[in-house]
Amino acid sequence: AVVSTQSTGIWQANFAALQFVKVLWPDFGFWHLIGSLLDFQRHEPLLSLNRETYKPFLEGMTRAELAAVAHTEHCTLNSHEECQFNEAITEAYIQAHKIRTEAFITNLEAQRRQLLENCAQITLAGA
Repeated sequence: AVVSTQSTGIWQANFAALQFVKVLWPDFGFWHLIGSLLDFQRHEPLLSLNRETYKPFLEGMTRAELAAVAHTEHCTLNSHEECQFNEAITEAYIQAHKIRTEAFITNLEAQRRQLLENCAQITLAGA
């Protein structure tokens, strides 16, 4: 299966909180970031509700998409009838994907925590 980068980017932005600030990037500062974080916190309960509402649909869609990717990576034959692809291969691919995703999220959360601690130290040092 061929997955378009544009459609993947849109799919990954599903339920994302996009923040638009009336300031150009070179002028974006600490207080703009704080304002964006506060705005996110204000909208987070609604985002969580939407995620939980649509979670079964998204998980099913993800499994189907992961199965297609696993099949594409596994099967190099031109004829689908000759392919020995099966559910065990799909399940192994999905489990490996979950492990990679969880490791990525754990690392991302650690980096975010470190960044916030650094910002707090800078703020306290400047006060």
